[in-house]
Amino acid sequence: MNGLADDSSLILPAIAAEFSVGRPPLLTLAQNIGLLAGAMFWGFGCDIFGRKWGFNLTLGITAVFGMLAASSPNFVALGCFAALWSWGVGGNLPVGTSVKLLDVSDIVCDEEM
Repeated sequence: MNGLADDSSLILPAIAAEFSVGRPPLLTLAQNIGLLAGAMFWGFGCDIFGRKWGFNLTLGITAVFGMLAASSPNFVALGCFAALWSWGVGGNLPVGTSVKLLDVSDIVCDEEM
């Protein structure tokens, strides 16, 4: 998941050529806004409704909006979908790490007993 937010800079020249965009780095801005909002929302939200639900939802959100971004008709739609898939990625990074650490701690604690 980490690469999804970082590797999109590799496609900026192709996006600029496809959509005749004057400012392709606006896509990176949309992604960074989505990452920030996702980290804030999912970090606090998972304390309310649970990390495993949050983990699965962020994976689903990222998958759905990533596929929608692939079929974007113009640069504005691509930027919106990129912000939304990044909202999922921004939540998945901290939530996925905490879910994994909780599973590892359960295994370690069970073996010590």
